[in-house]
Amino acid sequence: MSRGISRRQLLQQATGAAAGAVAAACGGGALRAAPTAARAAQDGGTAGAKITVVGREGTIPVLLDNSQDWMAQTGITVEPVVVSTDLGRKILQSAVTGAFLADVQLHDDNYGADLYARGYYQEVPADVKGTVGWDDIVPFYRDRLSGWQGKTYGIPYDGDNMFLTYRRDLMADPAIQERFTAAYGYGMDPATGPKSWQEHGQYAEFFTGWAWDPSGEEGYGLSSMWKRGGGLFWAFCSRAAAYAKHPGAPDFYFDVETGDPLINSEAFVRALTEWKTEMETYAPPGALNFEWANGNDQLMTGRVAMVNYWADTGKDAQDPENSTVKGKLGYHLTPGSTDVYNPKARAWETQPEVSHAPFLGFGGRNFAIARDTKQAEASWEFLKHACSPETTLTVSVTPGSGMDPVRESQFNVDAWVNSPFQWNPDEARSYLDTIRANLNHPNLVADLRLPGWTQYQDALETSVSAVLAGSSEAQGALDQAAAQWKSITGQLGGAEKQMTYYRDLLGV
Repeated sequence: MSRGISRRQLLQQATGAAAGAVAAACGGGALRAAPTAARAAQDGGTAGAKITVVGREGTIPVLLDNSQDWMAQTGITVEPVVVSTDLGRKILQSAVTGAFLADVQLHDDNYGADLYARGYYQEVPADVKGTVGWDDIVPFYRDRLSGWQGKTYGIPYDGDNMFLTYRRDLMADPAIQERFTAAYGYGMDPATGPKSWQEHGQYAEFFTGWAWDPSGEEGYGLSSMWKRGGGLFWAFCSRAAAYAKHPGAPDFYFDVETGDPLINSEAFVRALTEWKTEMETYAPPGALNFEWANGNDQLMTGRVAMVNYWADTGKDAQDPENSTVKGKLGYHLTPGSTDVYNPKARAWETQPEVSHAPFLGFGGRNFAIARDTKQAEASWEFLKHACSPETTLTVSVTPGSGMDPVRESQFNVDAWVNSPFQWNPDEARSYLDTIRANLNHPNLVADLRLPGWTQYQDALETSVSAVLAGSSEAQGALDQAAAQWKSITGQLGGAEKQMTYYRDLLGV
C-alpha cells in the first residue's frame, strides 16, 4: 500500500475500478440489480434502520465501501463490528453463551455444523434466494455447505479450495529447463508444474540452494503453513489427500460407516513424514513458524518456487507494491500420486495414472442472519445487495477482500483482466480454470464440517506439530490424535450420529 494514500482511499479506488470491470465484463448492465434491491428496501419501510455486520477483517471494509450508494438509497445504516480475536471461535462463543454479536455475520464454513445445528441463524427465505441468484452459486457450496439437515441458513460468499501455485516463468526458461533435465532426465512442465508428489520433491530439490530469482538471493523449493494455529490443519490435509483419498471410496477423515478415524492410516503417516522432510530440506530457515501470511510472502518476494495454498495467493501476487511475481505464476491441481491407500482394503494400490484429490480446505465463508436480531427485515435487505452476483463479483476482484470465486458468474476472465490489478489474460484463465477443475473434480475432498470441529482440529494440529518439531514420531502421534478423535466423537453423541452428518456432507 502506498504511504501517500489512506486505506479508505485505496478501497474506494479499488472498488470503483472493480465495479467498472464488472460492468464492462457484463456489457454495462452488471450493477442494475443492486439499485433495484435498494428501491425495494426503501419501499419496505426499513429506512432509518441500523444493523451491524461482522466478518473477515479485509472483507467487510471492501463490502461496506461498495455499499455506500445502497445505504444512501435505502436509508439503512450498516456498521461493522470489530473482533480482535479468532473470529470463528468468537462467533461460536456467541452461539454457546447466547451473547449477541451482530445482526449479519460472515462465518467460516468449518463452523457451519456447530452454528447451524444450534439454530443460531435464521433460515434463508425463498425470496432472498431468488434475489441473490441462488442457482448461480457453485453446486457444492450451495448444496453441501449452506445448510443443515434440509434447511438453508447461509448464503455462500467465499469459495475456498487449495491448489498449486508455482513460478511458471522459471519452469519455462530454456537455461533452467536444460539444467533440470540434466539432473532428472525429464523436462519441467510450465503448463502444470509438478503433477505428482514425487515430481514435486524433485522440483523442490532443484530450486533449493541457488540464486534463480532476479533478486540474486538464494532460493528454496517451497513454502507451506507448518505452524500450529496458522493454517497447519488445512495444509497438512491437502498434503495427505492424494494418498488418503481413494477415487473409489468417499472416506477421508473417517470410515463413513463405522466412524473410525482414518487420520492415523499409512497414507497420513506417509504424507506427514514427507512433509516434515520437505520443510527441513527444501524450505527457507524458520519454516516451522510459517503460517498463512509469512508463508505466502515467501512466494511473493521470489524466495520460493512453489506453494500449495488458497486462491488468495494468485490475487495477492497481482499487487506490484507487495509482489515481485506479478505475471510470472502458473496454477494447477495439488500434486497427486499413483500410489493411493484404499481405506477399505487397508492396502496401497497403484493407479494407472496420477490420481488427484483436490482439497476444499476451509470451505469458504457464508453470510447469515443471527436468530436473535431485532432488525431481520433490514438485515435480509442488506444481504440481497451484498450477496447479489454483481456485488459478490465486485468484492471478489477487489484487492484485499480475501473472497474467492463461489459463483459461476465469477469465472469471467474479462472481469479479472479489467480488475484493479489487471491480470494477464493467460494467467487469469489458468487461475480460474484451476479453481473450476478443483470444484468439478470427481475425487474432490470436502473439509471437516462436523459438530465439535474445533476439538477435532486442535487434536490433529497438536499431534502434527509435535512431529514437525521433532518431539514425536509420525505413527505414534497420529495414533494419539485418532484416539482423541474417537473420544470426541463419543462425547458428541457417538459415531452413528456424527457419521450421519459426515455422509450428508459427502453426499453419500
